[in-house]
Amino acid sequence: QAETVKLIYEMYLAGNGLKKIKEELERRGYKTATGKTKWYDSVVSNVLKNSFYCGIITYHKQFTPDYLTQKKIKNFGEIEFTKVKGRHEPIVSEEDFERVQLIMASKIALMIIGTILPFMLLRISSKKKELRNFKKEQKNNALKNGIIIP
Repeated sequence: QAETVKLIYEMYLAGNGLKKIKEELERRGYKTATGKTKWYDSVVSNVLKNSFYCGIITYHKQFTPDYLTQKKIKNFGEIEFTKVKGRHEPIVSEEDFERVQLIMASKIALMIIGTILPFMLLRISSKKKELRNFKKEQKNNALKNGIIIP
């Protein structure tokens, strides 16, 4: 498994995306942690996000808000994560792990901008069009009433 994790990090840091890494792992016959030869982008992404591989153990990824129901829910920052340096041998360096996190975050930011920006521009464009139409209507109404608007 360590060889697989190292390959995933090397490929990602070399500029390969999740899909390309997934395809390469399948082509080479690498197995997932559950022993499957079919990989998914989400599995590759989870490997890249897992701080355990750089020697850091993260606690409180899940928590139980109601002790009566004992239902665990994923922690999205409701409670503070605890990160501890593990005693196990890291597979990747902390620097590589942090670089991967930055790359992933920047790709998400670009995706969000690429999704939201066109809608914002469209909305601005339609507002400008509405304003032009309003001004034309006002001018036409003024002309009908004998008022000249420059």
